[in-house]
Amino acid sequence: MTPSVPKWAEVLPVIREALAANPDLFLFSSPWSPPGWMKTADNVTLCGGHLRDDMVPVFADYLVKFFRAYAAAGVPIGAFTVQNEPFAYQMRNSPT
Repeated sequence: MTPSVPKWAEVLPVIREALAANPDLFLFSSPWSPPGWMKTADNVTLCGGHLRDDMVPVFADYLVKFFRAYAAAGVPIGAFTVQNEPFAYQMRNSPT
């Protein structure tokens, strides 16, 4: 993960501007889903399947890299949720 990814190039300057206007701004992150390649679905999409047991530590490392990359880019994340829909009915293991 690097801030050179196009989406980062659009988002990070806006967040840094908001932090400059209000240094007390508290930021949190909420992933919608683990990457498809970490899930049980037979494809690499974000929809369907659930986090594979062997990918739990990999997903944790993935999130840590995300937080560190944002902090290095001047956007510290203060907290995060594991899933963005905690009350969503899940027939299987979450996150989906």
